[in-house]
Amino acid sequence: MQKKHIMNFISKTNQKGTLESGDVFLIPLDEDRYSIGMFHKYIEKPLYSAICSFYPSVVLNENEILEPMLAKPISIKLATPHGLETKKWRVVANCKPKLDAKALPDYSYRKTLFKRKKPVMEKVYGDGNIRKFLKAYHGLALWNSMHDPEYFDKMLLDIRMKPNNLLLE
Repeated sequence: MQKKHIMNFISKTNQKGTLESGDVFLIPLDEDRYSIGMFHKYIEKPLYSAICSFYPSVVLNENEILEPMLAKPISIKLATPHGLETKKWRVVANCKPKLDAKALPDYSYRKTLFKRKKPVMEKVYGDGNIRKFLKAYHGLALWNSMHDPEYFDKMLLDIRMKPNNLLLE
């Protein structure tokens, strides 16, 4: 694998391998712009999915990704891995995750009162809905266009991260 250092990133030009914690990927917003995401880990149960964080920056190409862009995510979600596995969300680099493991949601099993293992059920977001959320966040789509007008609000880590330039119906 060819390695190229960009601001402490290791460029990933060979994507035949498996995903690693800290893989940085681009989510296409339109023909010219991308949002940034980071893979943290796969969760096998209750549903096969991936914990990913998503960031507020928009880039035009992978050479524009700078480490400060990964300082504070706007959302950390359990996502279907379809976008990553089909390479619609293209992995472009790997860097050490800035998030403490404690900041990631705990999707492990918990014991119930009856001492049976039961999964902690968490909403798993499809890659299409995450892309819609990011497009709306960047003012490229309507923010309140989903059936639940507060759907995208609930995807933010903090409602104060909601941008001022939103398109509303």
